[in-house]
Amino acid sequence: MTEAGDDFDEKLDFAFRVALSRGPDSFEKKLFRRNYERQLEYYRNHPEQAKKLQTVGIFSIPKELERTELATWTQLARILLNLNETTTRN
Repeated sequence: MTEAGDDFDEKLDFAFRVALSRGPDSFEKKLFRRNYERQLEYYRNHPEQAKKLQTVGIFSIPKELERTELATWTQLARILLNLNETTTRN
């Protein structure tokens, strides 16, 4: 989250490059943006769920990161890491 940039496009491009060694195409950008908006709305309406999601794992959350934004990007990372292309690299 802190290395990727400030806006959605920079963060998405960073995530794709780390996971797939390429940037997202226009179709993927649309799909991920729509999912981002839905997830962000959900976590803004259910902040307790964002907090609950972030209690899993061994890393502490930096105080400067907004919890709903972090929870949203956690879900997008899950989608990206579960793509066929990610799991079946040659």
